[in-house]
Amino acid sequence: MRLSPAGRQLAQLLGRPAGIRVRRSAEPAPGREDWVVVSVRIDSIESAVHELLALGPHMEVLTPAQLRASVHDAAATIARLHGATLGR
Repeated sequence: MRLSPAGRQLAQLLGRPAGIRVRRSAEPAPGREDWVVVSVRIDSIESAVHELLALGPHMEVLTPAQLRASVHDAAATIARLHGATLGR
């Protein structure tokens, strides 16, 4: 996955996901030169989704594709839930 500087700080503060390893040889993404590519071990897709959503917009899942899709689906559900105007 890719982490912003704020994402790295947040991950350190939360102590999760555990075992983050920065990949020094990874090319930076255009417009995100200050982000780093990291790797983490996951127990399951479902548990990883919950761990990674704690980092909010400060992370981007790159692989595996199933985890990326699951994070997308969860984030879309959250966006739909918070898109409705309540009592306004």
